[in-house]
Amino acid sequence: MKSKKFGIIGGDIRQYYLGQGLKKDGHAVMLCGINKGQNAEEENSLESVINFSDYIILPVPTTRDGKNIYAPLYHKNIPLNLKLLDMLKSKTVFAFNISSLTLFKKDVKNKQITSFDYNTEKFKILNALPTAEGAIKLAMEESGKTIKNSVSLVVGYGRIGKILSKLLYDLKSNVTVSARKSQDRAWANINGYGSMDTPSKNDDLSKYDLIFNTVPKMIFDKEVLLKCSKNTVIIDLASMPGGIDKKEAENLGIKTIHALGLPGKYFPKTSGEIIKSAIYELIKEHNL
Repeated sequence: MKSKKFGIIGGDIRQYYLGQGLKKDGHAVMLCGINKGQNAEEENSLESVINFSDYIILPVPTTRDGKNIYAPLYHKNIPLNLKLLDMLKSKTVFAFNISSLTLFKKDVKNKQITSFDYNTEKFKILNALPTAEGAIKLAMEESGKTIKNSVSLVVGYGRIGKILSKLLYDLKSNVTVSARKSQDRAWANINGYGSMDTPSKNDDLSKYDLIFNTVPKMIFDKEVLLKCSKNTVIIDLASMPGGIDKKEAENLGIKTIHALGLPGKYFPKTSGEIIKSAIYELIKEHNL
């Protein structure tokens, strides 16, 4: 790909490493809303970054509050509003989960903005590995135990569930997979794991040291949590609002962690490369 000008707006450390990767490939890069502590990039204004760039990259997630660009490392808000859309007019924008951005859905066509969602299938598959590895790292930190000889339950057998189950199994955990579909339970059995249907109030979950939920649906309500041991650590990997009633878990004395953004937290360099790969694929696919 010929050298291009990329503007990266907001995000955490993974967006910083995305910029470094783009520079390494010979592209020109300007950042706004990213500060890496003592190694901070020179601060650039939003206007200067947009005016400079051929392509604009928004972060993962694009927003958490629906009002501002996600920029946890920045000292001020970057409003996600009509003024920003006016500034992005005639630009090519790469954003995360565009379909969830009401502002983009309503106004992109009118504002003459070309936009692409880089939360592609390739991104999701590649991102599943650092998510799964991060979940295991977090489990060891929070439980104080090794994975070997642990008894673990993985709820959901999608991209993350498949990889997480294998990693746990390879580390000699006694793994059970919970899946709604009978074919997924069959595949789990073939791979050497135990299997069960979606956890319910009729299941005894007290034997599990670790429970990992990947399903974005309320599964662990009070009745199901009552079947868990107080010594169990439950890690929720599902997108907001997650699948665990945290208030009830707290009342019952069960440790739960809603672990969002693990790739960015634990593996920002790898995460930056994954974002870059997904964007390169879109550029090639759409001949941008």
